[in-house]
Amino acid sequence: STQSTWDHIPLLTVVICFNAEQWRTMKDLRDPMLPQEAQNDIRFLCFNCKPEIKDSKRKIKAHHQGNLKYCANEVTNYKYTWISFLPKNFYEQFKRPLNDYFLLIGLLQLVRQIAPVNPITTLGPLFLAFFITAIKEGYDDLQRHRQDSVFNKRKYKVYRGLESQFDESQTIRVGDVVQVNCGQEFPCDLFLLCSSDEEGSAYIQTANIDGEVDLKSRCSLPEIVSLLKSKGKDSVVNFNGVLTCDSPNRDIYCFNSSLELNGELISISAQQLLPQSCLLKNTDWILGMAVYTGNETKVAMNKRDPPSKWAQVDQRITRLSIFIFIFQISIAVIFGLVGCLTEEHSKTVTYLAFTENEWYEWLIIPARFFLLTSVMIPISFKVIVDVSKAWISKAIAWDIDMYDPITDTPALANNTAISEDLGQVEYILTDKTGTLTENIMQFKGCSINGVQMLKHEDNLLNEPELHQRLSSKDEHVINFFRLLAICNTVDPPKAENDEIIYQGASPDEVALVSAAYQAGMKLVAKSKNTIEIENQWTSAREIYDVLEVLEFSSDRKRMSIVVRDRKSSNVYLFVKGADDKIFERLKTGENNEFLRLHLHDFACLGLRTLVTGFRTLTDSEFREWHTQYKTAKSTTGNDRERVVGEKCELLETQLTLVGASAIEDKLQDDVPETIRSLRHAGISFWMLTGDKYETALQIAVASNLVTQGEQVLRIRGRTDEDVIRCMNDLENRLLDRPQSSRTASVNSSFYDSFQNCFSSPLLLRTKRSKTKPEPGIEMKDSSDIHAEYCLIIDGTTLSIATQPSCVKQFMELAMSVPSVVCCRVTPGQKCELTAMVKSTNKKTLAIGDGGNDVAMIQEAHIGVGISGKEGLQAARAADFSIAKFKYLKPLLLVHGHYSYQRTCYIVQYCYYKSILLSFCQIFFNFYTMFSGGSYWDSFTLAMWNGFYTVFTVFAYVLDRDLPKSTLMAYPSLYLHTMHERSLNGCTFFCFICRGLIQAVICMSITFAAYSDKWVHPVDGSGMDMMSIFTVTYSSLLCIQTITIIVESHSITWINHVAIWGTFVLYWISMIIYTSIPQMAYYSVLYRLLEDPAFYLTIALETAVCMTIHISIQAWWYNTWPNELQRERHKL
Repeated sequence: STQSTWDHIPLLTVVICFNAEQWRTMKDLRDPMLPQEAQNDIRFLCFNCKPEIKDSKRKIKAHHQGNLKYCANEVTNYKYTWISFLPKNFYEQFKRPLNDYFLLIGLLQLVRQIAPVNPITTLGPLFLAFFITAIKEGYDDLQRHRQDSVFNKRKYKVYRGLESQFDESQTIRVGDVVQVNCGQEFPCDLFLLCSSDEEGSAYIQTANIDGEVDLKSRCSLPEIVSLLKSKGKDSVVNFNGVLTCDSPNRDIYCFNSSLELNGELISISAQQLLPQSCLLKNTDWILGMAVYTGNETKVAMNKRDPPSKWAQVDQRITRLSIFIFIFQISIAVIFGLVGCLTEEHSKTVTYLAFTENEWYEWLIIPARFFLLTSVMIPISFKVIVDVSKAWISKAIAWDIDMYDPITDTPALANNTAISEDLGQVEYILTDKTGTLTENIMQFKGCSINGVQMLKHEDNLLNEPELHQRLSSKDEHVINFFRLLAICNTVDPPKAENDEIIYQGASPDEVALVSAAYQAGMKLVAKSKNTIEIENQWTSAREIYDVLEVLEFSSDRKRMSIVVRDRKSSNVYLFVKGADDKIFERLKTGENNEFLRLHLHDFACLGLRTLVTGFRTLTDSEFREWHTQYKTAKSTTGNDRERVVGEKCELLETQLTLVGASAIEDKLQDDVPETIRSLRHAGISFWMLTGDKYETALQIAVASNLVTQGEQVLRIRGRTDEDVIRCMNDLENRLLDRPQSSRTASVNSSFYDSFQNCFSSPLLLRTKRSKTKPEPGIEMKDSSDIHAEYCLIIDGTTLSIATQPSCVKQFMELAMSVPSVVCCRVTPGQKCELTAMVKSTNKKTLAIGDGGNDVAMIQEAHIGVGISGKEGLQAARAADFSIAKFKYLKPLLLVHGHYSYQRTCYIVQYCYYKSILLSFCQIFFNFYTMFSGGSYWDSFTLAMWNGFYTVFTVFAYVLDRDLPKSTLMAYPSLYLHTMHERSLNGCTFFCFICRGLIQAVICMSITFAAYSDKWVHPVDGSGMDMMSIFTVTYSSLLCIQTITIIVESHSITWINHVAIWGTFVLYWISMIIYTSIPQMAYYSVLYRLLEDPAFYLTIALETAVCMTIHISIQAWWYNTWPNELQRERHKL
């Protein structure tokens, strides 16, 4: 019942409710369990906010008290409150399995019967790590609190009731009318009522949303403009319109709403919406009514945590940790059982006076062994790896070779957790426009009335044929450029230095309007209601009234405008769009045969094409259609776009063909060289573009996605049967091809897994970044790593090929070739293809530059965004961002290689140095009859992974096994990291064996040197346990330090500070430790320092261990060197 639920609310809120965002994510669990009224009460109690509004529609009346049910405009981006910080932060940290493991170890050590060492050795470092993490999280959240406070306390003029006043942003409520001045940020989502412009137009900058700096126009409704203009802007206090809109949603570009004003229902679109966080530009002021506030604005609704991506190395680490844990349990069970049996046998000796066994006695010794070996999984491991990854990612941002001076854009690593995955990429899925190309459009040609013309000069009028036809006032040519000047969404032109400058969100449209300007059809003025064109060839100014604009969308693939010529009063529909969309809407008998041939020629040149057409409308035709269109636009909800699209279809028919335009989008610098190098590295490419087949193929050839001698296989078909039949034919052609050595290289050498373990970097150390590769270095021939086919498919066929009946065969075919080109694809298909390639367990990288690439970028294992002409949406959503496509080469071949090699070594080294310590514990118990006693004391055990071996590992992040120039010059070296040859079961086993051997050697020498016959040379006393473990401990530290020196390929001054500083830290801390009288270790080290055998034993143990290690490395390197070792040998 509601009452019983109410009784448990306080407990419930303490356990799970920390903020509104977390509660919303638990909605699916909440709704089936509690009645609605209880849910609302819980929200109110937990978050101090009003109950969630469940209505699918929102009706808003200005200044109405009913609007108070909606949330206020307080923006909250913080994660914690003062009350929830400690419990929530600890809860999040204990969600990590490793922290749970260490907490279990610490709690078990509190039991005195089974604790071989002081519990502070585990609990101390654990809570120190917790404290450091909490301080970092708290500081970050404090910054978010401060940012929220700055935003919430901004002052705006608010019209509320019969008065206006300046209020803080956080006090604004739905239905309030807010004045925003030029340069100010919109405090919430506003419905534009009027502006300082007479026609109610306003310009906004959406850089905070999508990174686009170009201004976008917004316009208020003429009905409201005329109403407020007659009464003055302060009359908004009497505005009585009722706005009906959708409930808060994430769709920034959709505002399907309607306004009831003076008994008339008026349609509203995104043109009247001013989103929060955008800036008002080039407009003195605007008045807007708040429709969405606080965390219900469209920007706030889009705030989601980025998708969680787990590096492949981390996945392997998890599996290795599970193996270590099972190994630890096995040791505890086996040695614990032996210890229990030994103890039972010892009880037969009567003089030892054992007490009677309790029922739990058989659990004590196994538990002791479990705690003894708990150090196998180092408590500092997570901190070391995270800090190392963060440092490695910083190297990407600091790489001057990946900095673009033209745009002042460096490379950035937004996700520090997956940098090593850059070294394991197998498939790259790339957008074309703005990614491979510059996205700088230039008008290159046209086809008008069956005549093809190409532009060779900078000025269009310098083309003889075009100039002649324009001079003769050819109506077909003039109509073509008139259509380009009218049918567009560019901003009103600006005059600079006697030249008109055009700006717009679409570079294509700017290029087309600029071409019309050069051709003498100059767009000189533009407003919401009129367009003025200066016709150079008739010396007349043409004025058109804008009756309706049918906007472009990715589904429609066209845009249209309906205008009325003031001179003739004729109504025209002008349309431009993709050829397939225009051709199917031409009137009967319209000849497009020559145009199709010209489009094919343009596409073969890699040009982007648009087809144009027009239709003359009668007044009655337009009025009848416009009535239906306005009714459709007044529809609210998810069906509005579909209904409006259907009405557009009714008008965009019976078109007369005008011509076609051809625009060039040049390839970026070094794109062909970059793709060729990455293909030589064994990486396959998928190009996903919305262009037509011929254009996509031409770009693929120009960019080296299709190389000389490769055959193009095209999948065709309009039904399932056609597509399956086509794929069967293509598979038959592929059956006879020779297997590429790229495939064979995965299994080419059984010893590849071991080669990375037995290298000899001490003999092959390189100078950082200064050594150039010698000419004549023999590498794997590039032809060995790519096949001879390229697959191409269009969007229509792709939608069939991805159906359940075809998808398996399609993926098998696509994954068997090194490059795939998908043309005429939609943003949704890009994401779908990325998910399909990802599902094959291949490491994928998606790269794009626009908002339509975000889904693909977030779906891939690695997302790379390019800071391009289409804004920063892709760069912000990506894991890594770069300025140009060419920087992908160093990002993968250099930073991918370094990140993978460094992370793999650091991970395995952290386990190795901890396992070494654990093996000494196990070996010691052979001397103690498997009693479960500890060889080390609590202080030295805690300091091993806490301080003594940490700094040398951190310094290894600077290691470079090969110079950058070598990695760039020989891409086939990338295969080493792609095939995971530096971290796998074999390499990890080698590190374990190394730890076992060195533990046995050190313990054996120590116990042999300090036997029961040994006496101190000064005071004549015998050896004690504290002195014995100090000898072994000091030897292990020397071995660890020298191991880092031997296995580092480049030593910097930072490495020297870390290595020799470790020795200084060790001896200073041990001297302080042995000087404390209250400690059991008091004066132990002083006695050892007086004994020459102490120094000789350390030297002997270090020399024997390192001699064996270096000898095995040198033998293996000279017998079975891998490709990296061969290159280091030649430097």
